[in-house]
Amino acid sequence: MSAQEAHNATEWGNVAKVFQGNRTATDDYSEEAIKISGMEARKSEPITVFDNGCGGGGTAIIAARLFPNAKVIAGDFAPAMIVATNNRIQQEGLTNITAEVQDGVNLTLESNQFDVRYSNITNN
Repeated sequence: MSAQEAHNATEWGNVAKVFQGNRTATDDYSEEAIKISGMEARKSEPITVFDNGCGGGGTAIIAARLFPNAKVIAGDFAPAMIVATNNRIQQEGLTNITAEVQDGVNLTLESNQFDVRYSNITNN
């Protein structure tokens, strides 16, 4: 990780604290985005969803909650965002979602194939 990338990760780590207190607004936005995406038609299918740049986990967690048959992966390059996401996953008792540090351009996942990829406000 370059010095600039490390700086950015630290700054986004500070933003993670804001995500914890702003759940209602992000959850409402995430629910609407999922509705617009057309994912509803696949509700009973065992789809794989990747949230690239998951931030505090809002969209990934909503997807995991709304699609219990889905495997949801939340990825963000800022470790503090993954901590925030994992805390919320634990609080909600969700078992069909994982969160991990990922570079959205150079993924290091077991499989880079997804049925749905979501990316909201991802800076490149």
